[in-house]
Amino acid sequence: MTPAERLDSLFLQYQEQGTRISIAEENGLFAGSRSGNRPRIEAAISSVEAAITAAVPAKIEEELFKLQGVYYATLHAAGLPWRLVHVYGLVHIFFVFLGAFAAARVAETLFSYPGAPDVMVLFAGIGGATLRGLYFTIEKANEEFLRRVWILSSAVGPFVGMLLAVFLYYSFAGGLAVFSESTGTTTINQNALIWVCLFAGLKWQWAMDLFDILSKKIK
Repeated sequence: MTPAERLDSLFLQYQEQGTRISIAEENGLFAGSRSGNRPRIEAAISSVEAAITAAVPAKIEEELFKLQGVYYATLHAAGLPWRLVHVYGLVHIFFVFLGAFAAARVAETLFSYPGAPDVMVLFAGIGGATLRGLYFTIEKANEEFLRRVWILSSAVGPFVGMLLAVFLYYSFAGGLAVFSESTGTTTINQNALIWVCLFAGLKWQWAMDLFDILSKKIK
């Protein structure tokens, strides 16, 4: 690794650490009794920035190590409940399951009329979105990039999965109505649609691309 590449790598490490600190501050790491740790963090950041300005890799590594030490000492001092909520995302996970439960109840209540999508199709979309929410939460928790403001989106995700399943059901039903005369097929394969909706809940962009394909086919 050349000196320039090493400096770039260290600068990226500093940016990542800075992002973690900013998110932790946003989540309340320096609030209340923990506010006394802010000067130590700010002093450590200033030392790293001074080393970066001097462009001395060994000094940057040393100051980065000190900054990480101060950061993790502050996390430890915050206490286990704070870490479970804001670092490991237990509240986010709770809201993912809460959203899934609420979406399932809404699906059972609203879609009980004749011709409505099969409830298992809707549950598949909800299940896919729940898996998506859990995966996202765990991934961001491992990176320590989990923001408190994402709690609401954790609860909303399963509803998005349900709506995607509804749209997919009617998209396939509309396509079937268009092509039924030529193909002789009059019913939707529910088992196949369940798997499609499960994957759609997990991969929202894939579902939107599928809608685009289906709309072009129907035209």
